[in-house]
Amino acid sequence: LAAGKLKSIEGRYRDIPMAFHAPASQIQQATNSFAGTEDMMGFFEEEIGVPYPWDKYDQVAVSDYHWGGMENTSMTILNERTLYPDGFESLRSSESLVAHELAHQWFGDLVTCKDWSHLWLNEGFATYYDALWHEKRYGRDMFLYVMHQNAEGVINAQNDLTPIVHRGFKSAEEQFSFRAYPKGSWILHMLRHQLGKDLFRQIVKTYLERHRFGVVETEDLVRIIEELSGRSFDAFFDQYVYHAQQPHLKISYQWSETEQLAKVTIEQAQKLSNEVLLFSTPAKIRFKGSFGVIDREIVVQHKSEDFHFPLPSAPKGVRFDPEFGILAKVEFPLPTPLLEAQIEDDSDVIGRLIATKQLASRKDSGAVALLKKRLQTDSFYGVRLEASGALRQVDTPESRDALLASLSQADARVRQRVLSDATGNYSDISLGTLLKTLATEKNPDIVAAAVRRLGRYSRPEHREMLLNHLRGESYRGVLAEAAMTAIQGLEDPSFLPVVIETLNQKGSKWPASTQIDALELIAHLGRTLDDKEAARAELMRRLTDPRDRVQLAAIQGLGVLGDPKAMAPLESFIDLKPGDRARIAATSSIDKLRNGRKPTVEFGDIRNEVLSLRRENQDLKRDFESLRKKVESLNAAPPAPKSTPPPRPLPRPPQRP
Repeated sequence: LAAGKLKSIEGRYRDIPMAFHAPASQIQQATNSFAGTEDMMGFFEEEIGVPYPWDKYDQVAVSDYHWGGMENTSMTILNERTLYPDGFESLRSSESLVAHELAHQWFGDLVTCKDWSHLWLNEGFATYYDALWHEKRYGRDMFLYVMHQNAEGVINAQNDLTPIVHRGFKSAEEQFSFRAYPKGSWILHMLRHQLGKDLFRQIVKTYLERHRFGVVETEDLVRIIEELSGRSFDAFFDQYVYHAQQPHLKISYQWSETEQLAKVTIEQAQKLSNEVLLFSTPAKIRFKGSFGVIDREIVVQHKSEDFHFPLPSAPKGVRFDPEFGILAKVEFPLPTPLLEAQIEDDSDVIGRLIATKQLASRKDSGAVALLKKRLQTDSFYGVRLEASGALRQVDTPESRDALLASLSQADARVRQRVLSDATGNYSDISLGTLLKTLATEKNPDIVAAAVRRLGRYSRPEHREMLLNHLRGESYRGVLAEAAMTAIQGLEDPSFLPVVIETLNQKGSKWPASTQIDALELIAHLGRTLDDKEAARAELMRRLTDPRDRVQLAAIQGLGVLGDPKAMAPLESFIDLKPGDRARIAATSSIDKLRNGRKPTVEFGDIRNEVLSLRRENQDLKRDFESLRKKVESLNAAPPAPKSTPPPRPLPRPPQRP
């Protein structure tokens, strides 16, 4: 049930009525967010093989909702933050959220996990079918990139020892993690990869039809897979679902010219325990060369194993898991010729992403040239994003020049990333780039990114610019929030009065997220002041805000502020029931007040001193670079007469403070 002053947009898919409801002031934005829902429903019916199971489908955007969305049967509730107007280009989209929640109408509503230990049957399916929708809408490269991002979300949690199916949780919230969402999607992706698309589709259709309007456990899915495939999947589910983690594969490659033999060594490097097993998984190794393409099937199942492959000639490309069907952390450093060939292979988006990451660890001009080319010309935006990040990681004068030369990007996602990477270093060049962006850029999110970066530069002439963005109008306060981030970075308490004044004047028009940022900034700026009265009063005013997120920010802010006079109002929350978020926040803030001390130094003074030293360091670097070029020109000149003294050795470069 959702109630409020809403306006509606009506639609229809076949004989199924659809309606999109949003706050009256944002109904125009709803068109951007909900467009394409009819196409999604048609695709899901075709891909799943089961018609949409309900009489209607509504989507409702509401204010101050705690989650992104909730898939109530036939009516999804969405956070209004998903709405956006024109002008943000590709930086904002509701597509994944809308697709995910729509998929839940089958996976979660029509068939529901029996208990939270099997949550992945709800969330993993919804996450995977969102990825499949992206393949339908944008092509295979986009699908692989979404799955690449999902894999990164799993592999980066490498210390987690909890399996997907886990009954030892203390709270249901523990299950709503990467294990249910991206890892769950990868379980399905590996099954689809091994079974084939048609058989996988038949299995999913049978699973839904057999358990329609019922509850399921993981074994219900396993039984149908084994029944229709005629194969055992006990080992697969045991290692990936009932135990933790995934393979960590260290791979090396050698070529023997005399034997015309490729040797590939694969080691499973994950730490084995009762929670983490030695994996057994089918895999493919692909060789490319003058002979064409040769695929070899293997099974990775031992701690370490050598595989030998006779080939007509030395390959120009070697790829493990070329179709990206195995969830694993893979370390496969390639020789330079193979790496350079891989990053140039326009048919292999995952191969280019892998090569881009490897080139990020090199500092030579050849690597920079390859990355610059990818950033400026690659057909897929995800590779351009990775190339930008790789150039930032290389962090040499040449790589920084490559980033500056690549700021002009048609895709806003890449444009924003390049701006961030190009201005990552503290320098006059970075500052100039930011100021130019602020003067020319139209996309509000990219302008906001530039404003946030101004917080690194304590320049009096920027103060009015930050205040203008703080006080100005922008969609959902995006520029005001950026200005607050910059002001916090400056560590200058003199901004406090104007922040309080602006909150009182503009706060009623700001969304909760912007008001929360303002309260956090007030607490941060006031924490070093002797007179905390103004900051404390503003935070205490918000303790009774009906929006619990704003109230929590005020409670937490009083703990950061460190004013003992806030103790009594905070103690009033202690009588709330155990587990109440306000009580938990108040307890934490009270502990900070009891244990905290006023900072003994002015952080702003220290920051200003560091910034001054950085500027001096930049000047020294420029002087050194000028001197170095002069000496190089002398060394390159024709030999001087013997009476001319040799040039002095190069001075040591100045050290960063």
